[in-house]
Amino acid sequence: MKCVVAQVPMASGHSNARRLIRADYLAGVQKLFEDDRRARMAGGAPTMIPVVAEDPAAPSALPRRDSWTWFTETGKSRAPSWKNEVTLRSVEMFTEYEPGSYASFISPTPPLMVVALGDVLTVADLALAAYETALEPKHLVTLSGGHTSTRMSKTSIPLRSRQSSGSVSTSRRSSNSDLHGRIPRTRPFLGLTDRQ
Repeated sequence: MKCVVAQVPMASGHSNARRLIRADYLAGVQKLFEDDRRARMAGGAPTMIPVVAEDPAAPSALPRRDSWTWFTETGKSRAPSWKNEVTLRSVEMFTEYEPGSYASFISPTPPLMVVALGDVLTVADLALAAYETALEPKHLVTLSGGHTSTRMSKTSIPLRSRQSSGSVSTSRRSSNSDLHGRIPRTRPFLGLTDRQ
């Protein structure tokens, strides 16, 4: 194997979820996970939620307008049979997914990490922290865009590249995603509100 590539990677599901879910909603979200587990253990069907919703405050796994745009447009143009649904169990498993903990074990195969600095779904600082734990040689490419920047191709955004030697080069990358979007920490998650 010549290298291991991680493109807009999620380094820590636990830490990432804590950025997406308000602290006062965590108990309610955990209860949703527990109720779904109990129902499945009793033979029930898994609870399904939308992957994306047009209203970012509505229940969904990816509560962002740019996620809605990318998934719905891509679904129509490339995957017409795609269904806008995911199991709640998948969302729970996302909170337990910790691939960044393995970054130092990839060596001697060099990692190439592509990090979108404006990514608020798989946040950049956690990905960069995982990159720092990887052993040399390694290569980092940063995009100024968001999570879908590596998947879009209508406008140019700057791309910065750093090799393990510390040198930095600049090139161009195409994207039409929202470059500077942010998810406020106060956003509801999975339909929970302050009243629940």
